[in-house]
Amino acid sequence: MQVDQALRALAQLKEAAPPTTSARLGDVMKLVRQLQAENAALVQQLATYPLADFVPQAFDMMRVSMELVTTQSEGLRAGKLGRVTTEQADCLKLIHEHSTSAQTLLQTLDVIALLHMDALRVEPLVFSGLDLLAAAWQQHFEDAELREHVITVYADDPLPQVKGDYRQILTILSDLLDNAVRYTPFGGTIRITAETLGTHVLFSVADNGIGLTPEEMVLMGQPFWRSLRQPLVRQHPGTGLRIYLAQKLLELHQSELLFSGEPGMGSTFSFALPLG
Repeated sequence: MQVDQALRALAQLKEAAPPTTSARLGDVMKLVRQLQAENAALVQQLATYPLADFVPQAFDMMRVSMELVTTQSEGLRAGKLGRVTTEQADCLKLIHEHSTSAQTLLQTLDVIALLHMDALRVEPLVFSGLDLLAAAWQQHFEDAELREHVITVYADDPLPQVKGDYRQILTILSDLLDNAVRYTPFGGTIRITAETLGTHVLFSVADNGIGLTPEEMVLMGQPFWRSLRQPLVRQHPGTGLRIYLAQKLLELHQSELLFSGEPGMGSTFSFALPLG
């Protein structure tokens, strides 16, 4: 279901709802329309100007609107104004997913703007690779269970400590794992590994999902590119910026993102960190 379809369904529900619920649904619809218009304007601007021209503060008004959409849709889904039907729940779920995706887009653009202004700094720390794997797994295991995926974690024993900006590296590993969860069909397998290779530890996320064609591997990492040939990709809102951001963050760590895959067989994404 697309946003326009969700809005039409919500309009029908609004007509049949009691006055209080109808008013609240009207507020949600107004915010969603505002979000659509602001997103369209953002896409048009991004097609004309480089990312470096955007200052994070410019997105404050959009961020407020999207937080309101997310909060109100969550309240309605939780039955704040009464029990919701399956159709209502589907509409609200779609609105929630797109508003959350838009919030993530703004957060990503904030970081990219800092990168282009050379204002993002690496704060290197020595940390446990096992803690990194556990934190990434914890962020996504519930979504994996909903899709009936099996996630396995493998690490060398003992696994040496590594050095890097923990927050940035967790963002990278978490995004790679999130992509694997989203773009692997139901009942798939995902493997997270950490292996010692001389002076470095290689972290990898492998899946048996939709995979990559040779042409897609050439395009991988370009801003706003997504493999829209895949129905599973089209089902999930996204920006095509997470791999781009991962590459840029790894450059700050004197590392790089490695990837491989085959259509229908899955893909593997890896990066290395120096020993701590």
